[in-house]
Amino acid sequence: MKILILTAALIVSILIDAYLIKIGKHISHGWNAFKTIFIGLIVLGWNEHSNYRLFSYMLIYLSSWWILFDLGLNLRRGLPFDYIGYKAKMDKFLRKVKINQFVIKIGVLIISILICFLVPNK
Repeated sequence: MKILILTAALIVSILIDAYLIKIGKHISHGWNAFKTIFIGLIVLGWNEHSNYRLFSYMLIYLSSWWILFDLGLNLRRGLPFDYIGYKAKMDKFLRKVKINQFVIKIGVLIISILICFLVPNK
């Protein structure tokens, strides 16, 4: 059920941002990051007893979101799947380093998964 909720949130976010871009509105990447983290914490079960395991799940969730959101937004907008924008700070960074964005994004996901296995389940 949690995966369905997170997937629905991802799809809604893609559709909203694609629409806002289409009508020429500014996309607030900071606000999007906040919403993504908030949704993840709520759905994955943050509470006063949360531990490092939740933190590691959040890393996997956020790195997966980063990959899937960018792919989905590009495809929804009719752009190449590996399109990198020009305005966002991360897009500028990815253009500057001259490394394929998916190498970086999948690397972050792999590191997140490794952290999940290395963090003790307390």
